[in-house]
Amino acid sequence: MTNRQILAIVNPRSGSKLAQQQLDQLKAALQPEGFLVHSALTEHRGHASEIAAAADPREIDCICAVGGDGTIHEIVDGLMRRPQPGRIPLAILPAGTGNALALQYQLHSAADTAQRILLGRRQPLDAIHVSTPELSAYCINLVGWGAATDVNVNAEKLRWLGRSRYSLAALWQILRPTIRSAEVTLDRKPLEGPFLFIIACNTMFVGHRMQLAPDACCNDGLIDVVVLRPTSRWNLLQVFQRVADGSHVQLPGVECHRVQELTVDSAVPDLLNMDGEVRGQTPFSLAVIPAALEVFA
Repeated sequence: MTNRQILAIVNPRSGSKLAQQQLDQLKAALQPEGFLVHSALTEHRGHASEIAAAADPREIDCICAVGGDGTIHEIVDGLMRRPQPGRIPLAILPAGTGNALALQYQLHSAADTAQRILLGRRQPLDAIHVSTPELSAYCINLVGWGAATDVNVNAEKLRWLGRSRYSLAALWQILRPTIRSAEVTLDRKPLEGPFLFIIACNTMFVGHRMQLAPDACCNDGLIDVVVLRPTSRWNLLQVFQRVADGSHVQLPGVECHRVQELTVDSAVPDLLNMDGEVRGQTPFSLAVIPAALEVFA
């Protein structure tokens, strides 16, 4: 990096509520090495996207996302709306509940983030373009339909429980699973239903350390689609327990596909889970944009 100017987009309301503390640690590690870290605090939903979209590559050399997966989602969405999305590289300082993208690159602390920036090694990062009749959006982690959204909606109601809210919400889905029908295509090839969920993953992890797509890679130009078919409550419980280490993919009712495009048109409009945020609804289509961005990793 030449100018050594970093714009940290900080979500002070992220899951761990430790964003400012993490940022202070990053500054302490980088400033003695000649880096200037400027911060911009988000004030409302979508603000991180606005800041990233307006950033001037002549004035900064890097955007650092300080927050959780929702913060990164907004920043990526903003960067992808720029004329040259990959011109400003991305750094990740995990300060959220799930931190799926950070886990993908084994980023656990401000020290890890500082080390990657100092080394200056960048990796290409694929993005996911999502289209619905109402919106066009960009994701970096996952796009989920079915129980993937139901769990997220219920978990938000239990935010006071912290990270355990995802487990409780998932257990509720096991007790009361909702079976859905839809017209689904993978790379324009039909996939017969019914379904409990379909989740397109760019990262291995979802939620808090759940290896939903254990073979997912963020720079292979493909999306890992995990499909769960209707099955017994006992098998659903096994899926829930074994998603921690990724071995659930061996269980009955679980399918994994690796594709470039996915479309889902459900019998009735259903909400979507985009990078942990409830946003948009069916019908939707998505496509991978290979090497759309660069990340310090």
